[in-house]
Amino acid sequence: MRESIFIRVELKKLKKKLEIEKYLTGQFTMEQVWEIIDGLENGVDVTVYAKPEFDDRQMHAIRLGLEYNVDISIYAKPIYNGGQMIDLFIGLIENLDVSIIANPNYDEMEMILDVLRGYEVSPLDERFKHFFVHLDEYKHLLLQERLK
Repeated sequence: MRESIFIRVELKKLKKKLEIEKYLTGQFTMEQVWEIIDGLENGVDVTVYAKPEFDDRQMHAIRLGLEYNVDISIYAKPIYNGGQMIDLFIGLIENLDVSIIANPNYDEMEMILDVLRGYEVSPLDERFKHFFVHLDEYKHLLLQERLK
């Protein structure tokens, strides 16, 4: 019994190592590889974003969407930069209609301002706090814009 548990644990470790090794071919930066590893550890389908055309910030935003069951099809496209993807992720988490801002020609600031514009900005879930280090700046800019 004890041996079978040990064997299962070792097989699981080996399988994980083999999954990771296929991404260590030199086509990804270490930052990208870390996003892939995080996805594998969190049980998401990393094949969705483990592509050289996505940088590590884009991979991060896509991984978050997968982890929180967000419809990533809206933003999991190389035409959006990582910041734009995060802004769209924020809008989706807040259950907002992001179709009006899903435009790669918007810069990150325009996107977040449009996400916040017209909505009561509620306190965000504590688990997302580390993603929104600049949210106070966005709120300040939004307030300035509303006062114009």
